[in-house]
Amino acid sequence: MGTDRKPGFRKYLLGGIALLILSGCNPGGAADSASVWHLDASFGSSGFTSPDLNAGVGTSEYLNSIARDTQDRILITGSRSVPGGYVMYTARLTINGELDTSYADNGVYLETAFSIGRDIQVLDDGSILVGGERDNGGDYDAAAWRFNSDGSLDNTFETDGISSLDIGGNDERSKAMVLDGTGNIILAGSTSDGSQIDLAIWRVSAGGAPDTAFNDPEGFVTDNSAAGGDAEDISFAVSTDSGGRIVAAGRSWNGTDSDIAVWRYLPDGQPDSSFDGDGIAVNDAGNFDECFALTVDSNNRITAGGFGVPSSMGYDLYLLRYLPDGSPDADFGSNGFVLYDHAGENDGMYDLISFPGGRILAAGFVTDIDDVQKMALFLFDERGNMTDNFGDNGIITASRGTNATGNAVVIDSEGRIIVGGDFTGAGGNRDIGVWRYSNS
Repeated sequence: MGTDRKPGFRKYLLGGIALLILSGCNPGGAADSASVWHLDASFGSSGFTSPDLNAGVGTSEYLNSIARDTQDRILITGSRSVPGGYVMYTARLTINGELDTSYADNGVYLETAFSIGRDIQVLDDGSILVGGERDNGGDYDAAAWRFNSDGSLDNTFETDGISSLDIGGNDERSKAMVLDGTGNIILAGSTSDGSQIDLAIWRVSAGGAPDTAFNDPEGFVTDNSAAGGDAEDISFAVSTDSGGRIVAAGRSWNGTDSDIAVWRYLPDGQPDSSFDGDGIAVNDAGNFDECFALTVDSNNRITAGGFGVPSSMGYDLYLLRYLPDGSPDADFGSNGFVLYDHAGENDGMYDLISFPGGRILAAGFVTDIDDVQKMALFLFDERGNMTDNFGDNGIITASRGTNATGNAVVIDSEGRIIVGGDFTGAGGNRDIGVWRYSNS
């Protein structure tokens, strides 16, 4: 039903026709247009950096998540190709965009087992938490790593700095992570028995042990058929609301294609029946739809975004908003739904965050009429309309090699936008890219 865009990341094909192969190269490209916002010349080389993780020639590197610490140093995680697979890395950049050699091994920590880092957060004490998946020697487990502020594994977290989570010997993948209000770690992704893929959400204590009070005595919850197809349910994003309820978003197979799915669970791990009647809201926007990011605001409204294939024209960006009861927000877009198509080409988002003034900032990609995929930032107002005072009609794009994507976005203490992603370089391998934008 799908192929991988990057390690562990599935993308569907429409009617057996592959996604348009993107080509072209502009190695020296920068932001194509910006009104007030511009690449920050004090960061990297003219606002862009591609840190060298000492990978060597012929190796690919992917950036999946980005965070900052109190000194505005930038933490990133993802994966690096090695013979036979991929390994998780974390790295820290200085405020100027250089590798921070005081962190781990000259700025980089590399896992020894096959693994992928999906999400990274900096805790209040300066320690660093990474969520993802790790090979246990037979299959993959959902995993959480905790590091000291210097990049060394924190051996007070479990016994070796790593918490691995298995469900009955199945293959587990964690795609997203969030901390709840009590310091517990929530991981969301999937579990597979080889015949079907089910949604899985785990809760882990601050010390790294599975929390058996969550869906007592399991420590995890699963769901196998949100859209009715009983073949694949998976979460790519997770958050919590003001009541401690867990909100996850992703996709679910309906028997023909995938729909956007949003799940909400009570703090004890039970489905929240006050959310659309059964704890699950499903949106069928056309053909293959999937959700990769979400936020929950102070009113417990859920904003979720991703992309899908509403027609044979290719991928379009989706943005949805749900009220606390799981119904679409009629004041947002068209009955809670926004469809954005950039110049009739492919576009979508992988991350979104709240922006001042109730606006929504998303990171992803667009493909221009020259068939080059570019990293893109999208700014929507509080009602889901594209803003007209941000870049070119609400979009800032940046070329780098080919097939550039913005996979994660964060705002630093100075209000600058930092977006991380990856791109295909001149040698055909994936390289990490980090851009910083300023409006001062």
